[in-house]
Amino acid sequence: MERAELLGRQWAERVRREAPYGGVTGLLALLGSSVRLEPWENSFGACFPLPDGSHVLKIPDDEDRRFLAIPHEAAEALYFVGLGQCLRFESVPCWRLQLAREEGFCNAFARAFLDAAYSEWPP
Repeated sequence: MERAELLGRQWAERVRREAPYGGVTGLLALLGSSVRLEPWENSFGACFPLPDGSHVLKIPDDEDRRFLAIPHEAAEALYFVGLGQCLRFESVPCWRLQLAREEGFCNAFARAFLDAAYSEWPP
């Protein structure tokens, strides 16, 4: 099992044990004040790190996209600091490689989290 998948399943288990709610809502409850959700018009999500260590998660307005974007962007907040985007804005040649690594990890995390969190749905 890949590391991202392992971490996604571990977070799903942690949500099951510790959060007052299950699934995506429970993940947000555990992350607490370290993340702030903001809606936006795009069909994809984004994660913006703030100087205080918290993150703003920009989440699509569409309900289905929102459900998929939250665990992906939560993985960005948990495991990355926006390095890929910083390199991109600074035109550093390796930005595509770093961004691809981050996106691939977050996609695998989100798939594993959703699969594990909702495998016994309804709770």
